[in-house]
Amino acid sequence: MSFWGNTISPPSKKKKDIHPAPSSSNETRSFLNATTTEPARIEINLTDNKKERENPAQVRSRKKISDLESQRASLIVVRDSGLSTVTKEQINTVKETIRKEKTKLDRMFAKSFIDDMFEVCKLFGPKAVLFISNNDKARVPLGIAAASLQAPLLMHMEYKVKLMDHDFVVSSQHKLIPSVYGVCEVNNTGNVSYSGDTFIRIRSAKHDTSNAFTHAFDVRELFKTELVKRRPIMLMETDGAQDEAPRFPKTLATAVDLFRLLNLDALLHGVNAAGLSAFNPVERRMAPLSRDLVGIVLPHDFFGNHLDSSGKTIDYELEVENFQKAADVLSQVWEKTVIDGYPVHCQAVPVGKAYEPPIPDPVWVDKHCQQSRYSLQIVKCQEESCCTPFETNWLKNFPQRFIPFPAIYEYCENGYKAMEPSRYFKNVSKQSTFALLTHRHLLHDIPIEGLKCKIIPFDLYCSSLKEKLSNGICDKCNKYWPSEAAMKRHKKAHTQKKKHG
Repeated sequence: MSFWGNTISPPSKKKKDIHPAPSSSNETRSFLNATTTEPARIEINLTDNKKERENPAQVRSRKKISDLESQRASLIVVRDSGLSTVTKEQINTVKETIRKEKTKLDRMFAKSFIDDMFEVCKLFGPKAVLFISNNDKARVPLGIAAASLQAPLLMHMEYKVKLMDHDFVVSSQHKLIPSVYGVCEVNNTGNVSYSGDTFIRIRSAKHDTSNAFTHAFDVRELFKTELVKRRPIMLMETDGAQDEAPRFPKTLATAVDLFRLLNLDALLHGVNAAGLSAFNPVERRMAPLSRDLVGIVLPHDFFGNHLDSSGKTIDYELEVENFQKAADVLSQVWEKTVIDGYPVHCQAVPVGKAYEPPIPDPVWVDKHCQQSRYSLQIVKCQEESCCTPFETNWLKNFPQRFIPFPAIYEYCENGYKAMEPSRYFKNVSKQSTFALLTHRHLLHDIPIEGLKCKIIPFDLYCSSLKEKLSNGICDKCNKYWPSEAAMKRHKKAHTQKKKHG
C-alpha cells in the first residue's frame, strides 16, 4: 500500500533485519536493529522555514534514513519495546506560538499614582478635596438606532412591524461626541466613591472635535456656573489619550490655567495606562447611558435634508442646525437619567466652543510642576509674591511639596525596604506591589540606584522608560522630565533666568 508516496509492505510475523543506509551512524543503526512491539512515534518540531512557522499543523514525511539523520537535531524519537515489525510512522507536530502576547508593563506603575490620589483623599477629607473622572463616550450615530439591545419582544398580530431600510450611518461623520465628566464623592471617612453628579457635553463629530481645549472649556464652565463647587485640592483621573494625558503641552497648559484660575493648593492629574482604562470611575456610568439610547433614532434631517442622493452635503448651515437639534434631543434623553441617586446634567455645545489657554511660563512650570509619564502635580510655592498662602495643611503632610515617587517595597532582614529598580525590571510581569503612600511617606527609603541622582526621577520604577531615564534629567538643575519635548521646554526656563540675571 502507499503512504504519502512511499511504498510500505504489509507487516510480517517473523522478525526482519533492517539494513540501514551506509550514511547512517552507529546510533541510528543500533536503534533500527532494536526489537520493538509498538509503532515508532516520531515528534517533529517543524520550524525550519517560514511556511512551516505559519502553518504549525503541516506534516512532512521522510523518504530516506539519511534525511532523518540530517534532521536528527529536530527529532524526538520515542522507543517502545515489544514490536517485532516496522509499521507506519506516527508523526505528531509540536505547536509553537508565532507571536507572544505583548504585556502592558506600566500598568501597576501608573495605578500606583491613582492609589496615591485615593490616599490624599483620606488625608484631607471631603471638605478639602474634589475628585473628577473624565472620558469621552463612544460616538452616537444619527439616522439609525443609537444603541441596540437583545431582549424579548411581545407584540399583537394586528400590529404592522416596520424595520429601517438601512443600519449604517446616513453619511460620513454623522455622529455626536459626548464628553462625560463625573464627580466622585468623597465620604466622611475619606474613601472615594464611584458615584456623584454626571456632566455631559455633546458636540458634533463632523463640525467639531474633542481635544484638550474643548475639555478646558467644559471644565471652566462647570465652575463658572457653580455646578461644581471649588475645593482647594483637585484630583483628576483620565485615560492616556493625547487630549487627556498631562505630559503633552496642550493638556499641561490647560491644567496650569485651571490651577491659577481656581487658586488651588494642589492639582493632581493621574493617567490610566493601557489596559486599565476600564477601571476609570466614570466608565461605570457609560452602561446606564447606553441603555437609555436603546431603540432611539436621533434625527439627522429635522429642519430638512442637507444631503444629496450620494450623501454629500449641499447646505452647510442647514447641516449644522440639524446636528445641533440632534444634540438637543440626545440631551433631553440623558437629562432624565439618574445614576446611583445622582442626576445627569447634559447640554449640547455649539460648534467652535473651546478655550485655548496661554502658553505657560517655563520658569513658572519649573517651579510649580512635576511631570512624569503618567502623572502631573501642580503645587503652590511658599513665596508670597507668587502664590497665596495654603488653605490646607498640605505642607505639613508633604514638606517637600510634591508626592514622593512610586516605589516597590519588600520585606528583608532589615525590615520593609525599597526594592532596587533593576531587580524589578527583570521580572515586571510578576505582580510586584507598589508601597502605599503612607508607607513611603513614613519610611523615606530610597534604593541605592536612586541615590546616584541628585534629584530622584519620579519615573524611577517605570519599566518603559528604564533606558531613557537619563535622557530626561536636566544637566543644569538635575530635574527630571518625562520626554525630550518637555526637556526642550524646560531649557527655556534656564535661558530666561540667564537673561534676567
